[in-house]
Amino acid sequence: MTLLEFLEELSKMSPTAIEYVRPGADVLDPDDWEVDINGVPYQHCSQGLKTPLKDGDTVTLKILAMGGG
Repeated sequence: MTLLEFLEELSKMSPTAIEYVRPGADVLDPDDWEVDINGVPYQHCSQGLKTPLKDGDTVTLKILAMGGG
């Protein structure tokens, strides 16, 4: 399973629809999410969202809060 497939499956499991990856996109919107694989930002992986995940890998998703005044 790739990171993209993982995020799509995770979205399906959510009680409310969450769009981690916009349709047709090959990267995540950096204003919305940070995603790490084993502590490494997915952008630093040579295959990006197509990075294969292995048993034991840890995926961390961080929602970036929007500041306001």
